[in-house]
Formats: sequence, C-alpha cells, structure tokens
Amino acid sequence: MENSLTDRLAEDDFVGFWKRLLISILDTLILALPMYFINGWAVSAAEQYQSGIPLWLQWILLSLFNILMVVKFGGTPARLLLRTRIVNEEGKYPSLKQAVVRYIFLLVNSLLAVIVTAGNGTLSKLPGFLYLACVTGHFMIAWPEPM
Repeated sequence: MENSLTDRLAEDDFVGFWKRLLISILDTLILALPMYFINGWAVSAAEQYQSGIPLWLQWILLSLFNILMVVKFGGTPARLLLRTRIVNEEGKYPSLKQAVVRYIFLLVNSLLAVIVTAGNGTLSKLPGFLYLACVTGHFMIAWPEPM
C-alpha cells in the first residue's frame, strides 16, 4: 500500500513561520503596484457611479488571482520566487475546491473589509489617508484622491 505524501515528508520539507512571513511581505510588495492602479480605478468608479460594485469587482479579481495561482502554479508570486510550493496529500497542486477551502478564512475576512468599505463610504471621508485593508492575505493600498 502506498504511503500518503504527508507520511513521507520530512520536517524540513515544510516552510516555517519566518519564511511564510517573508512570502507574505514579498507578495504584498509584488502586488502593491498593480493593486494601487486597480484600486484607483475601483474607488474612482465607485464614487462616480455611487455604487460598491467596482469595489466588489476588485475584491473578486484579487481573490481569483490568488486562488488560480495556487491551482495552476502551486503558489503565489512570492512563493514561486522563493521556490516553495503548495501541494495536496498526493503531491500535486491543489484543485480549485481545495484552493478555495484553503483561502476561505482570508476570503471571509476580505469580504467583510469590502462590505465595511462599501457600506460606510470610508474612502470618500478620509482624503489623503493611506487605507490599508487585508485582502486575501495582502495589504491593499488605496488613495481616495489621485496623488
């Protein structure tokens, strides 16, 4: 009978806390510039049309990006740069369902951040304020007014 991957893995095959922290910081830095522009569009469109739909689209895009990166490549951009991968118990990249389950708590957290942001108009009330929201494990930089 074949052993599962978790039975065969050694202790040093797992990524520790500090490397995970580094991966998170690098992912934040890698995605900060694209998210800045996407967020600028989303905030501008949300205020122009008086609708939270652009903020929802932004959230959906970043969530899908992170989930699909894990499914297709086995990790986020920083995880790939540091040559670490996310695998399931068969040693393969996670399926779509496994990736969604993996990120479910971060998705719920970011969903609540979008609801709060869209619901109370925080972005339009705080001009020039650097708004940091944890979105699927990354910090999103949003400027209410163009710089």
